Amino acid sequence: SRIQRHPQKCRTSILMPGGSQRTPLDYFHRMWPSAKFPAWMEATNNELAQRQSKAGSEHRNRFRPLLPNELILFLGVLLFMTHYRLPRIEYWAESRGAYISMDLKKKSGISRNRFQTLLSCFKFSLPVLGRVSTEYEQIDALLDHFHAARSGTSIDVGDELCIDELFSSWQGQRMPHVTKNPHKPKGIGAEMIALSDVESGVMIALEYCKGKLYNAELGQGLKYGPAVTLRLAKQSKIEGNCR
Repeated sequence: SRIQRHPQKCRTSILMPGGSQRTPLDYFHRMWPSAKFPAWMEATNNELAQRQSKAGSEHRNRFRPLLPNELILFLGVLLFMTHYRLPRIEYWAESRGAYISMDLKKKSGISRNRFQTLLSCFKFSLPVLGRVSTEYEQIDALLDHFHAARSGTSIDVGDELCIDELFSSWQGQRMPHVTKNPHKPKGIGAEMIALSDVESGVMIALEYCKGKLYNAELGQGLKYGPAVTLRLAKQSKIEGNCR
């Protein structure tokens, strides 16, 4: 009966210019919210300017404005670091003799101090005037940007979808909401729920877990499991189609 409802195979129908063959990098660029980069730069530079006005003269250069090419390099360094999970100092260690290191300053042009400054000042949206910014505002802005990018790529999902949790362990810095999960190797951190297409593996919706109070407000009396399922289905625009 499931095959009768959705006999088509999953296909990710992202059209490329000239009908050229699509590569994984093509899909990445189409789903990456690059249209929001100007907003990210404006919000980040606003934070950098505020920090620069309070910094001493010897540290002000660290808080110089973020430029478009530096933004791309900064995001590239972040993605590169996710593959190795080394202590941060190892990425900027210089090669000496037989010891060959990654030396990201030479490869990217971003020093360790500049990277740490951008990481601490990076924002995805400007604070809303007239009220105090909520602790979830930046996370919600980033997720909205990713969902907007995915909804504009015309992804035809297959007949099977999977919802599962993602867990990012706490590294000792502030998080808006911390979840404790004893079943994880590092059981304290941020938990997210993802909705993905089974056949292609493409993630089509994501929600950051904000605790019981948030779910009670948006769950309409439902427990967390069915409530988050309905929210993700609505976010990905697949609700009511028997998947």
